[in-house]
Amino acid sequence: MFLFKLKDKIFSSVNEKPFTLEKEIQNIVESNTEEIFNLRFVSSEFSLDGLRFDSVCFDEETKSFVIIEYKKDSSFSIIDQGFAYLSTMLSHKADLILEYNETTGKILKKNQVDWNQPRIIFISPSFTAHQKISTNFKDIPFELWEIKRFEGDLVSLNKIITSSKESVKGISGNSITKGTDEIKSYDTSDLLSKTSQKTKDLWENISQRISKFEQDTFLKTTEGYVRFSLNDANTICFFNFNKKNIRTRIREGLYDEDREPANVWVFAINDYKNLAKRIEEKWPGYTINGKKQDAVFVNH
Repeated sequence: MFLFKLKDKIFSSVNEKPFTLEKEIQNIVESNTEEIFNLRFVSSEFSLDGLRFDSVCFDEETKSFVIIEYKKDSSFSIIDQGFAYLSTMLSHKADLILEYNETTGKILKKNQVDWNQPRIIFISPSFTAHQKISTNFKDIPFELWEIKRFEGDLVSLNKIITSSKESVKGISGNSITKGTDEIKSYDTSDLLSKTSQKTKDLWENISQRISKFEQDTFLKTTEGYVRFSLNDANTICFFNFNKKNIRTRIREGLYDEDREPANVWVFAINDYKNLAKRIEEKWPGYTINGKKQDAVFVNH
């Protein structure tokens, strides 16, 4: 990756400032898990059954735990380590719940957690071609992010995108994935299976338009909806499918002083007849928890 500073129409290169220690990467990410991944930080260096999780986080949106692992070099097996972590997580649910409650001061019950959607995020300055290929499966809950530091306190994060439709379970058998049967993957076709052809056509139109966005936006299918997000981390909106319509829910950002996730739906577009038409509405200011919010503009 080449980074330049533009001044008076002249480029000057910004030199990379490599990380010396793995801990440097960990400190940067743990201080910014919400900003980078929209995750609540829970614990650092958490040990379970002989394994040590670098960072334990919680996804308030999907109600699932996320482990972040940091690497200074690329000499490790993502598949072996990743599935070992997943198996340990699912075998020690009570320990994770207890750690969450003790460190956050909040009460989380085991039945409030979606144990079908845990994730392992690997962060390293670089990954080998073999490591990238090893995670290129549709149902593998691992994410690879490359991190680099540059002069001027600049840091870049780049997610390695996977596109395969192959299932890791069909290739690896039961040896590596043992103990992770609870983990599920979802496909948009499952959500559309009971909808009308008109709804399917509408979704095809919407998804094609989204794919043309120049920013790093992503569509991800979960159990009951499709999530549209920036950098596959910060949610923009959700799409829910019914037989004859698609409901779009747009999520508000952060509003509390302590940077708690809002978890409040600003509004829902329920006018299904006009969903695919280009309409612009100006929503007046509204109040959440006594705080006046900015006006909302909607194009749909």
